[in-house]
Amino acid sequence: MNKEINLKEIVDILTNQLKTIITIKSDFIALKNYEKAGIFRDYEKKIETQLEKIQGKKSIIKKTFPKEEQHVSKLNFSNNSKRILETISKENKIIFTKDLTINILNNLDSKLSDTLSNLSIELNVLKMNLINSSNKNDIPSKEHPLFSLKALKAIDTSFLEVKLTKEKEVTPSTILLSILRNKKDFTTKILNEHGITYEKLFTEIKKSQLTQKS
Repeated sequence: MNKEINLKEIVDILTNQLKTIITIKSDFIALKNYEKAGIFRDYEKKIETQLEKIQGKKSIIKKTFPKEEQHVSKLNFSNNSKRILETISKENKIIFTKDLTINILNNLDSKLSDTLSNLSIELNVLKMNLINSSNKNDIPSKEHPLFSLKALKAIDTSFLEVKLTKEKEVTPSTILLSILRNKKDFTTKILNEHGITYEKLFTEIKKSQLTQKS
């Protein structure tokens, strides 16, 4: 005879899995392995979403973060990044990654402008292709309805790119890197078609840093 599904048991199992994942993520952050920390951060969000669906409310689990994660979670956005986010929030009902990218390209700071120039990017053609593109396989976030899931993830994981690039704050470049990290994103595919890949952009950012130091 089949046993009746016990929702409480399922919640308990998922809650224990979530606690384990949070611990593993924190360990990777302590080891400064931010790439793997980001993977477990994604797992964490998936389980939280499952718990929310079952319980009908957001799961409340006390999370303890190492000092380093507390620091990166409070990273400052550069003035240009703030301006981009403020402008886009006034213009769009829902912000998709293509909207973030178009606004970044419309408000280039000197660093990113030089970087894209070095990659010989035709900005006008790229922007037109982004404007005419669809928002395939992306939906509004329940947590922050103003953002799509992929756009929110890009903003949320910017701290990883800040650490990897050794920048002091979240810049338009690190947000763009966060978008490019998701190779399945339709926006990323368009950027790749125009010669902007995660690897190329990351390399150009590091070159720029070396030039400034010399």
